[in-house]
Amino acid sequence: MEKKKEKKDNMLLVSSMLTEGKSVWIRVSGTSMFPAIRDGDQVKADPLIQKELKVGKVVCFLSGEKFVAHRIRRITRDGDVVTGGDFYRKEDPIRKENEILGFVTFLRRKDMEKRVKSKSPFMIDILRLMNKIRYRTRDHFISSS
Repeated sequence: MEKKKEKKDNMLLVSSMLTEGKSVWIRVSGTSMFPAIRDGDQVKADPLIQKELKVGKVVCFLSGEKFVAHRIRRITRDGDVVTGGDFYRKEDPIRKENEILGFVTFLRRKDMEKRVKSKSPFMIDILRLMNKIRYRTRDHFISSS
């Protein structure tokens, strides 16, 4: 119970820092943004600048009790934002622009730090296809050994 409260407090702290215009580094978990962002990477979230919301940028937001970093897939006519992880085709529920807390601009992995770049939807589809081929091939070699 104590860990859950600590996690919630950390999420509120991150949210308030971004809302106040401060950048923050966060350790991520999961594979939804693979290969751009990997399980255990640290990402730098910079405060949101409304005018810079564009398809292909990686943004962060709260979803239930989780802090999520996903790429903008599309922006509706009403200005609502549709996001999703790079690794999966499924889109997240539509979010209002004011639910987006910030942009993911850099990542740290081991001794490396690099910029998180925008990608076109077409490029994301190509990367997703390449990853599926890579995993199927890898699984085939593992199971036939």
